[in-house]
Order: sequence, then structure tokens, then C-alpha cells
Amino acid sequence: MSGVRSGARWHLRLALAAVLLFDLIFLSVTLSVDAPGPRALAQAPAVLRALVGRPELVVPLGLLGLIALARFAARPGRAGAGLGVIAVIGVLCEARAANNGGPERFLFAAGTVLAGWIAGLVFVRAAEGDRDAEEIGAETGAVAALAAIYVNAALQKLGAAGLGWADGDDLRMLVLAQRPLGASSAIADLVIEHRWIALGLAAFTELAQLSALAYPFHPRARVVIGTMLLAFHTGVWMVTPILFPQSMALLVAFSYPWGALLSRRGMLHEQPGLILVRRLDRGALVIGAICALLAGLALSPPGRSTILSLSHTDEGHRRDAPAERPRREPEPASFDATAASTLGIERLGASLAGCTVTSVAARGEEIALRLACGDGELGVEVVEAGSRPHAAPRSAGGRDLFYASGATVSPAERDAVLAELARRLAPP
Repeated sequence: MSGVRSGARWHLRLALAAVLLFDLIFLSVTLSVDAPGPRALAQAPAVLRALVGRPELVVPLGLLGLIALARFAARPGRAGAGLGVIAVIGVLCEARAANNGGPERFLFAAGTVLAGWIAGLVFVRAAEGDRDAEEIGAETGAVAALAAIYVNAALQKLGAAGLGWADGDDLRMLVLAQRPLGASSAIADLVIEHRWIALGLAAFTELAQLSALAYPFHPRARVVIGTMLLAFHTGVWMVTPILFPQSMALLVAFSYPWGALLSRRGMLHEQPGLILVRRLDRGALVIGAICALLAGLALSPPGRSTILSLSHTDEGHRRDAPAERPRREPEPASFDATAASTLGIERLGASLAGCTVTSVAARGEEIALRLACGDGELGVEVVEAGSRPHAAPRSAGGRDLFYASGATVSPAERDAVLAELARRLAPP
């Protein structure tokens, strides 16, 4: 391993530092100018809530993070500086989450990859005692951390809905929730109208994220799987407003053989394609230990959040824990007996698929139904079949069933309500 220069991963270290710099600036600026919001968590530590709208506190903290980040980027092997960056960004992230009512997942990726970088560096330093191999271990740890994010996302989906998550309906509901009717892009309209397109995209999402299991183990796997994950992110962005620029930047940096290109230009001296220490037994132990460590970290994220679980996102990048989800002002209760009888609802407060009916209103030929599901709210619109330009998630009895935008319940709860309404509308 002495033939591998310790500085051979400088391009990766700088790419990671650039993404972390973006996060640091974004958090510092937004926390400095934001005012305490209506979604703020009252149970959050006072020290975090005190940072909101206080540039005299946020700016010095951001400068400390900037100094630590500059030290990390300047030279290889600076694990302490990297830990300092994690500490500062972690505090700023938690302060923003406390003010906004929950975490924002697009801010998770760079810190997770930095944690993997440090874990790999420290592991090789302790196991090998060879500083020339440290950044090889750091790269391996960072790649394992990046892979763990996507594997965790896939497991979250499978754990919540099994293989049924890829039936296409869940994705169409997500698109409808993110882009109200009439505000969709042309591609989003295709996904909503054609279930087979949604099914294919959902299956590809699950395949790409599960394939990340192989991402750390071979340079060619990184190219293929990294490209698949970038295509997944691009597809999500094209049909919803959800974008993870940090994750995409890290995939571009770590998935492709930039080291070989820089070597050919005389800017880098390394063995092309080398991502593991060359001693096979020790290399296998390093990669296995780091994968296990980072998978455990990704599966046990801070607080009540889960990393990059897009199938459970209700507001772009944020999903609040049920106990913390703020309630909107309730709409005036109404009960149209004729419309309610069509849906088999006898009274307000009746139970429907585990939710409680809070309003039934008739709007011409349409029926607007509102329900309370735990701490969340759901609106359902029952319309004449074919009266809207989009294909309905469910249809029965000559009626199409749509979810109203802005629902604050899980996809499983939404689907259960629709299924029950479709059952009641179906002819005997």
C-alpha cells in the first residue's frame, strides 16, 4: 500500500467539502433571517430555538464550521476537523428542524457521507497504521455511507408496504399530493393518467435503491448504480417538486472514475479504480465493517426522522412525526345527508377505514369528503367517472375517487380510505 499516495483522493475530499459548504451557508443564512414559525416544536431544546432569527449567534457558529471545513479540505487525514463540521452542521440542522416542525432530508446526505469518510479513515488508521492508505479507507467509508442512505430508503418502503409499494398507485398519489390538479407538468400528467408508467417508475426506484447494496464493492458497479440513482432523482424532480441536489452532487463525485481522468492529465497520482486496500482479507474486513457501521447509522437516524424515505414524504423533503404534526384550522363542518348516503355514511363522526368523517358536502355532482386520521387530515373528492382529465387512483360505481392536495396522512392511510370508499360505491 505504500505505492498509493495519501493525497490521491483530494478531488473527492474537495467535492464533499463543497457540498458541505453549501449546507453550511444555506443553514446559516436561513436561520439568521427566519423568524420563529407557527410549526416550531415547543418541546425542542431552548438552545436550538434560541438560534432562530439570531445572526449574532448563528454567524459565529457558522464561522467555526467554516474554519473546521477548511481544515478538513486542506489536508488528508484530519478526522477531528471533520467531526467539528458534523457538530456545527448538526446543531444548525436541528435548530432549523425545531423551527420548521421537522427535519428536511435533503440536508442529511453530506453529513452522512462525511461520517462515513471519517469512519473509514479512523478504521484504517487503527487497523493498518499506514497513513498512505487512510484516504482509501476514507473513500470506502464515504461510498458505503452514500449507499446506506439508499438501501435504507428501499427498506423503509418495503417495510411499510411490501412489494405492493411498486404497484404504481402510491406513486400517483404522491404526485397528486405534490402537484395539485391543473398544476402538473406534462410528464407528471402521464404518470397520473397511466398506471403502467407509474408502476414502471416505482419498480425502477426500488431496484435502483436496493442495487446500492453493491455500490461500494466495485468501481464499475459504482458507475452503473450511480447512474441509476441519478436517473431516479431526476425522475422524481420531473414529476414532483422534490429535489435532492446534495445527494445528486455526491453521486456524480463518487460514482465516476474522475481519479483516472485526472491521472491521465497529470493532476493525480493513484492506482486507477482502487477503492479497497489491496490485501484482500483486510480489505474485505474494512469494507464489511464500514458497511455494517454505516447501515446501522442510517437505520437509526436522529430523532424521529428517516433518511431519504421518499415514499413517506408529504411536504417536499419534510415528514413530521404524527405527534408533532401541526393541525390546520378546521373547515366548518357540513353534512349533506343525500351525498353521505351515497357513500354509506350515516353521520358526522362515523368511522371510515380507521378515520373519522368530519365533513360531507355536495358541490353539484361532486362530493367533497373530509376525514381526520389520527393527527392528520385527508380530503377526498368523489366525481362523475371521466369528468376530469386525469386518471383516478380508484374508480367504482360510475364514480372516480381523487385525493385532495395537502393531505397530511400516510400513503397507507390514504389508500385504505380510497379502497373502502370504492368498496361502498361498487354495485352489489
